[in-house]
Amino acid sequence: MSEAWRAVYGLPDGAFSSSDRARVEFCQRAKWVAEAAVELVRFVAMDAASAGDYAKLASDLVSTVSSLQDAAIVAERIRGASWADIARGLGESDVDAVQARWEGKVAAERARRPSGLKPRNTARTLSWIDEWSDKMPRPVASFPKGTLGRVLDASVVWTGRDPDEADRAFAVGLEAAAS
Repeated sequence: MSEAWRAVYGLPDGAFSSSDRARVEFCQRAKWVAEAAVELVRFVAMDAASAGDYAKLASDLVSTVSSLQDAAIVAERIRGASWADIARGLGESDVDAVQARWEGKVAAERARRPSGLKPRNTARTLSWIDEWSDKMPRPVASFPKGTLGRVLDASVVWTGRDPDEADRAFAVGLEAAAS
């Protein structure tokens, strides 16, 4: 790991923006979904299930996927997506219903602050996610390793990436995709 990566992975939680923390949380949940799906397949392959086991495992996976969707919506909203963008992404036409369903979760994440009493170690989680994803097969050979750490606002010190510009591009990209 380069010195630059060590610098990002060694940052205290307060160095990460709300957007950083939300995106890391979203990716962590995506990792959990992937791992749960693999475990389900392995369990079926062992042929040791009893009646109801498949339904239970599938139900657990659906719950994990639901938490992934929550994390995705929180991350998008914190990053600047409008409720209309999110509703469109969900294939929903009732923007008000989408907002009513998720605005409390978004507000809770915005209000959350890293605490010395109950630290949520974003840097450690980031390192763990990047290491895990680096071991996964790449859909495109040029897909870089350590990608998540590279795009977080906290990496601005050594990447020169402008987080505000990236968030504007993110929001504009959503608008362009919709038109």
